[in-house]
Amino acid sequence: MSNKEAYWNKTKNHMVVTLVLWFFFSLVIFMFGSELNNMSFLGYP
Repeated sequence: MSNKEAYWNKTKNHMVVTLVLWFFFSLVIFMFGSELNNMSFLGYP
């Protein structure tokens, strides 16, 4: 594998991870907002 191919594979993997994290934090967290409001983390409401 050439350096260019390795670079673009690494870049593609970083992009996929970034998009998955973006999806999780922008959509999934807010879908469960009411349930998360009822939870207590480390004793804090």
